[in-house]
Amino acid sequence: RRQRQMCIRDSSMQPDYQDGDILYLVDKGLTTYNGDLAVIAYGDRSYFKKIYTENGRLRLVSLNDKYEDIILDFPPAEDTHIKIYAVVGVYRGE
Repeated sequence: RRQRQMCIRDSSMQPDYQDGDILYLVDKGLTTYNGDLAVIAYGDRSYFKKIYTENGRLRLVSLNDKYEDIILDFPPAEDTHIKIYAVVGVYRGE
């Protein structure tokens, strides 16, 4: 499996993850999620959240309670791209 990386650019997953942390990601090919940490590429947006599968949709939850949950259709409409990557590590440049 090919590993990817992504740099965090917001505060939605604080206090556990900080702006500037680098996430290591891998596509595990899962279709059911129950609070897994993941990066979700959906259409032209990317999200780093805890992810839950619920009744034909995904619920994306931030650790920082200042952020609202995000609800996405799952599977998405035919013309919408989705890719879900599991977070397998983090680098903090402290």
